[in-house]
Amino acid sequence: MIVRTIAVVGSGPAALFACERLKREENLRVDLLETLPFPFGLVRYGVAPDHQGVKNIQRQFLRHLEADTVRFVGGVQVGEHISLAELRELYDAVVLGVGGSVSRNFGIAGEDVPQVWTSDRFAGWYNAHPSHTEAPPLKAGGRTVVLGHGNVAVDVARVLLRNPDDFAGSDLSQQAGDLLVASPQGGVVMAGRSGAAEAKCTTPELRELLKLDGVQVRLEGADSNAEALQSLVAEQDQDAITTPVEVRRRKGNLQSFLEVAEGTEATVPNTRELVWAFGYRPVAFVEREGKLAAVRFAIRKRGANGAWQDTGEELELACDFAVSCIGYVTPPLLGVPYDAARGVFANQDGKIDSRLWAVGWCGRGPTGAIATNRKESHARMDSLLAELSGATDSPKQGATGLDKLLAERGVRTYSLDDWRVIEKAEEASAPDNRIREKFTDLATVQTLLDGA
Repeated sequence: MIVRTIAVVGSGPAALFACERLKREENLRVDLLETLPFPFGLVRYGVAPDHQGVKNIQRQFLRHLEADTVRFVGGVQVGEHISLAELRELYDAVVLGVGGSVSRNFGIAGEDVPQVWTSDRFAGWYNAHPSHTEAPPLKAGGRTVVLGHGNVAVDVARVLLRNPDDFAGSDLSQQAGDLLVASPQGGVVMAGRSGAAEAKCTTPELRELLKLDGVQVRLEGADSNAEALQSLVAEQDQDAITTPVEVRRRKGNLQSFLEVAEGTEATVPNTRELVWAFGYRPVAFVEREGKLAAVRFAIRKRGANGAWQDTGEELELACDFAVSCIGYVTPPLLGVPYDAARGVFANQDGKIDSRLWAVGWCGRGPTGAIATNRKESHARMDSLLAELSGATDSPKQGATGLDKLLAERGVRTYSLDDWRVIEKAEEASAPDNRIREKFTDLATVQTLLDGA
């Protein structure tokens, strides 16, 4: 029996769903390469810490890593420790599942002000990512502007507004928890350039945010009154073009906003405020005396043809901190054609080149939930297996060649057994009201493993 080898780069959902499909093949061996000593990618560092139900999918993913035909190789940065060209020489096929790790920018004035952060930086901080250990400059009683109406924006707003006691049982870092207690936000403004029907968040996440204890919610801008929202809800019932799933999501969101618009607007003493602002297009971050003072917006409205357009009016919203949540891109990788407009590896239904494939966000962009990746990854691995089935060339070196090359270059790698030691130590060092305290210092991880 000819045994083929496949290198899967990345260890997030798309990559692990690819392993789920590939591990069924007796004549395949898979090496899963991850930059960090820790697996699970987006689940570990992207899902908010108070959503442990979502993070529990790590248990399923661990089973894929424990398969006899799959090997976890942490600590390997493709493009630094080994080139893609070298990887393709060593393996019969390569699958890229590296996600989208870099936030998009607006390209407007003031984005370099220290109090203006991107979502990858802020989410990385509260999820204890080793590359994002700097604490945000939150001010007690201050106001944060969150730019975007997607699920990431919802996560950021919820983390800022949730009662710190509600993070019990989560994996929120001690550092993040202490800062959120010391610097509670007086209010959060969620500003989007279009309207309520265009909000990209999912309804359960939206409703969770809108119903946080101790948070007063109000709507501003276009689509902020009950009459407009009722009209938009009715429009969804007439939509025969959009998919039923998307119509249900939009209608659910609109009904959630409608409940806010129809509810009492009386101010509740000693509560924090959440403002959903529709039709607010950011044009500049305003700096005064070296600090963020406001975000300037162009006010927009929905035109007769349904398209959003500027009204000519501008507005400044005073704030102390801002987080942009407008999507992610995949960084270019030498040897891979790149679609700069979309921020993904150029591909056709996942195929980049002969025996070179992409799964997940690096191939389709940052869309869909975790489960979306399963169907896509399986389908693309079926196509890859079909491509390999007719191969007549000799099998490549695979793991043997990789280990030899990395050893020659002095690269420290991490196995699944190493991860088990790390995870046990994280759980043991957790505060009483947390489930783990993640390592952020890789030198500490090495010391732990050297003494294990």
